[in-house]
Amino acid sequence: MPTHRRSTYLVSWPARGAGPYTRAAGGKPGEYGFAMNDAASEKYIDDIKDKKAPLIFQSTDASWNAHGDPAKIGRPGGIGIAADGSTVKL
Repeated sequence: MPTHRRSTYLVSWPARGAGPYTRAAGGKPGEYGFAMNDAASEKYIDDIKDKKAPLIFQSTDASWNAHGDPAKIGRPGGIGIAADGSTVKL
């Protein structure tokens, strides 16, 4: 992964089925339930102004490689991981 100013460059979601956390609790096989915030895509972590904005979040879009605006597709009452590493409520 390229780095810039000692910060991580955010790229696209991992490959299909990568890792144990691709499906939200209660999800069915083939459903994923997490999405990446489009506002953070292809940016350096230091370039994100709102460090509390969710980068990865629980989503109503259960398709593979989901992405979008957490305000539009975020799961009500769900959580996300912010740029500063904290968990945030949607």
